[in-house]
Amino acid sequence: EAKALANETGNRRYLAELMTFSIPFYHLRNGDIEKARRTAQEGTQIAQQIGSIPSGVAGNYLLGNLAQFQGQYEDALAYYQSASEINGGSIPFLEAVILCMLGSTHLEIGSDLKDKVLHYHDQAEDLLNNNPMGGVMASAAWAELGYCALSVDKLDLARSLFHQGLTTPTAMMRLSRPKLLMGAAFVNLAENNIDKALESIADAQVYIDDRQMKHMAPYVSLAMGKIYIAKGEFEEALEYCLRAEEAAAEMGFLPVVWQAQANAAAALQKLNLDEQAQEKQNQALENIQEIKGLIENQDLSDVFAANAMSELHISHTQLMG
Repeated sequence: EAKALANETGNRRYLAELMTFSIPFYHLRNGDIEKARRTAQEGTQIAQQIGSIPSGVAGNYLLGNLAQFQGQYEDALAYYQSASEINGGSIPFLEAVILCMLGSTHLEIGSDLKDKVLHYHDQAEDLLNNNPMGGVMASAAWAELGYCALSVDKLDLARSLFHQGLTTPTAMMRLSRPKLLMGAAFVNLAENNIDKALESIADAQVYIDDRQMKHMAPYVSLAMGKIYIAKGEFEEALEYCLRAEEAAAEMGFLPVVWQAQANAAAALQKLNLDEQAQEKQNQALENIQEIKGLIENQDLSDVFAANAMSELHISHTQLMG
């Protein structure tokens, strides 16, 4: 109705706002990634035509999210960089989140890029802490900073960041809640508090089920699988990993697909189903190779390959084929 009214009145500003966030996010929530992408692209074009900075930033940000979900890391970085350039630092709370995503995308590519990750995240923290308008979307930023802290074993900092995101009212706190709850679960898992980890991830499951947030389902299922592996309940772990793989494959979320396959292989191995475990590992390897093929920058490609090999415990020769 809002889109129809914006078209009827010729109000392209509101049309751009709708088509760079609300409508594509609705499609994302429904798992319709291509419709979300097409809508965001169209909205971004309108924003560019009318010179709307907020909508131009939002559109590129969301397109970056979609690319990152699907393992198109260079495209994600390009979209986030475009969002930063369009913003030009004019809207601090948008800049903080963009910087966080630039850092987190590098972290997802590989741990060897931690210097770049910290470079972007330090800038984001400065905006969050020292600019009155930096914290409007802080929940989304705290989630990314929390996962960064987790990656370097700063568990107290990670816990604090996830807690802030879950308890401090901000514009993004409800959309970010599943990721924050998963982060809290991983902190508990790192501290071997498995029951608390399961409690947090169960809360995330209920939250996304109640709101039908289909795009978050593979992440929550994968997290559940990892926790059950740590608990030593491998049949349950396998069930959740396979569920994550199926949900992620449906939306083309290749990073979750290969990680779910890798964890399923680990569970199968513990269940003494070695042949099936090897099959899952081979499937994970194929998806890793597909993502690697999407990365044209050789340095980034090598870092991603090394990071993925480390997680999958395979040889360099196998990956290079």
